[in-house]
Amino acid sequence: MAARPCRVRPLDPFGVYLLRRWEDGCRSPTDLWRELQSQGFTGSRSAVRRHLARSLGVPLSALPRRSRGEGQRPALQPPAPRAVVWLLLGKSRQTPLEADILRALLESSGTVSRARELVLEFERLVGGRRENDLAG
Repeated sequence: MAARPCRVRPLDPFGVYLLRRWEDGCRSPTDLWRELQSQGFTGSRSAVRRHLARSLGVPLSALPRRSRGEGQRPALQPPAPRAVVWLLLGKSRQTPLEADILRALLESSGTVSRARELVLEFERLVGGRRENDLAG
């Protein structure tokens, strides 16, 4: 069976630019869409949002739907509880969006920050098989 040719999407030529702008701190798909329009992109805002979600490896619901105004950073959408646990445990590589969510979580609560420290220390003790350090 012959391999299917790769489908070229309208945003493919702008992919590197979008990720660079995201990493520079532009978190508004609407603002990014406007920038792309000035570069000749004729697609929709929702296409930019879908492309970002796919490229960043996050659910579409994690990205804001509308711009919050010039210069304002959109509020992060709250992640699912299970996703928060994985972020706090540091079990996977983080996307820039996940790093922002984790930073916001740790800055918002000293209790969450301390709980994370304790869990990571416990994991080091148990994972390193250092039973002597567990006593007392």
